[in-house]
Amino acid sequence: MTVPLEAAAGRKYKQPVRHRLGLERIMDMKDELKKALLGKCGFYCGACPTWLDGTCRGCKDGQAEGACFTRDCANRKAVSFCGACTEFPCETILTKARCTVPDKDWLRWKRQSRNDLRLYIPKPADGWFYVKLLSDPATMAYNAPWFPPDGCIPNAEAEWEALCKGWIGQEPKRFYAYLQRKSDGAFVGDVNFHYNPDKNWWDMGIVIYAPERGKGCGKQGLRLLIDRAFRVAGVTCLHNDFETTRDAACQIHKAVGFREVGTENGIVQLELTKEDYFCHAESN
Repeated sequence: MTVPLEAAAGRKYKQPVRHRLGLERIMDMKDELKKALLGKCGFYCGACPTWLDGTCRGCKDGQAEGACFTRDCANRKAVSFCGACTEFPCETILTKARCTVPDKDWLRWKRQSRNDLRLYIPKPADGWFYVKLLSDPATMAYNAPWFPPDGCIPNAEAEWEALCKGWIGQEPKRFYAYLQRKSDGAFVGDVNFHYNPDKNWWDMGIVIYAPERGKGCGKQGLRLLIDRAFRVAGVTCLHNDFETTRDAACQIHKAVGFREVGTENGIVQLELTKEDYFCHAESN
């Protein structure tokens, strides 16, 4: 039977249900395959010659623990791939051999672009944050052995007044600053250093407000303090120490160039000289 041209033009054809569902399933399978082939390092395994020739099944399924540092690190931190980590790009993937496939220059740029902190010299009216830090049990828990039971410092207001008189404007003998987030102006911690004439070095400190931890503020703040000390204040050697149980703090310091110089009575000693700092910066 001949169908009038006008009627054929106005007719709406429905795609068979079975065929439509089949296409959707194929698309779902493609998405699943793409995700499965996203390596822990961020490289797409489907574009890798060793995967294409069948030599490798992809790092998610084809590699055992210990075969790839980046894969093992991502698994330890429970992230899908390296770029999903809050510390990306960290010092390790910039310095460890065969640790990453992205371009190192791009990684350095990415790290710089993610730095959202700056040093802020507080004014007397900003003392509320100092008092908040010293009065917060979660932030000051590390200090509990010296100020039981929770590490909080008594008479924080009086401590702030003393700090304003003895520390602000005393660089290079003493330096104190808040860590301020550029994007919203919030204070997230503080840093300091002061000269120790008996050792001929500058003892330093850094405290991150507990709700801001786990966001990379520690490393950013440490780098800002170090840069200020060596490039502006003329410091020749920075020193810090921790209980051996504070492994995370120790590792962060080592990641930016500090080296362990000894351990005594459960306290590990770390130092970073001006020369070592610039050598470390140039190598990265």
